[in-house]
Amino acid sequence: MRKLKGYSLIELTMVLLILGVIISLLYTYYPRAQMVKKQYVKAFNTENVDNAITGFIYSHGRMPYPDTNGSGLENIGATRGTIPHKTLGMAEKPVNEFNIPLVYSIFRKPNADNQLDADLAINKDRLYALLPSGTRAAALTPLNQSNTIDFCFALKTAANIAANDASALFVSKPTYKRNVAYVLVDVGAVDADGDGNLLDGLNTTGINFEAPTKAQSLTYDDQVNSKDFSELFGALACGSVISAALHAHDNAVLAADMMHTSFVDYSKLLALSRDIADIGVLLSIAATLQAVAGIADSTSAGATALAETLIPPPAVFQAQGGLALGLIAASAVVATASTAAAVVAQISADDALQAVIDAQSCFDNGTGPICTNGQTGNFVSKLATLTTTIRANAIAADSAGL
Repeated sequence: MRKLKGYSLIELTMVLLILGVIISLLYTYYPRAQMVKKQYVKAFNTENVDNAITGFIYSHGRMPYPDTNGSGLENIGATRGTIPHKTLGMAEKPVNEFNIPLVYSIFRKPNADNQLDADLAINKDRLYALLPSGTRAAALTPLNQSNTIDFCFALKTAANIAANDASALFVSKPTYKRNVAYVLVDVGAVDADGDGNLLDGLNTTGINFEAPTKAQSLTYDDQVNSKDFSELFGALACGSVISAALHAHDNAVLAADMMHTSFVDYSKLLALSRDIADIGVLLSIAATLQAVAGIADSTSAGATALAETLIPPPAVFQAQGGLALGLIAASAVVATASTAAAVVAQISADDALQAVIDAQSCFDNGTGPICTNGQTGNFVSKLATLTTTIRANAIAADSAGL
């Protein structure tokens, strides 16, 4: 009789033990693997949508409105809905792993003053560049261009709005509220909080959403992805472009305008110096005439002194007469020296006047002897041309956008 062979009790125990370990591992890691898969799907959808929105902003200078009727097209004026995939040029509507469309909401904060407007769905001229207005002072001047630079300026304005502004899109948790550019919400698979809406918590309606950091639980299975103003600002490379369009070009314009003004002032100063030199010539001529008049005065004084000597006795007359003649001679010498000094002063004034005339002619219109020594002159006109050119470059930079 043949003996039947089978598993021993020990072997059977080992098999059951191994199966138990395998089942335990599957029970532990399978949900995690599913969660990783779920997170991957979310990340994939978010990345595609982020890229599509960024591309739309590049092309249109604004964010797309949400889709409120499921057509796939944006609905003008809307703030909350789903992603307008057809408007964004996407082949399919972004959905989560349970085939439920993602919720999409945008930040809108309009203002009648373009410089204070932060409606991210509107393309308008918000960039008021600092350009010369034709006067000594520069003025804020609209360049009448609407493109992505103006959207960047709207992001900058939105980022500076007072915190906790509940009149526009924001995410929140018990400890803070923060305005954001837009949010994307994966509604999960079930109505976790049992309110009859797949969206849970603050995500149910309105423009207030849960913070992205809110942990999932038995009553909350949504996943919020928000885009901050600074993130979008960086993704669009707004910093370098705004720096060039708003600051670099316009500061150069302002500097050229200020230098042009300085050159005009210097030209006027040269003209004033010329007038002063003319006055100097007249003063030197007057000094010459005054010296001549001094000779006449001293001669007259000597004659008077001589006449007065006729009154005393002869002995006294002789002494006074000699004194009078000496006075006349001394007066003549002093007058002659004064005349010579006045003539020298007149020659110096004439030279100064000519030097100022030469400098002014070179500075203003590029003519004159001092311009022949490697100088081009005509600085006032050239600065005016340079200011106009830089201003044109600033307008071109604003027009080019991103």
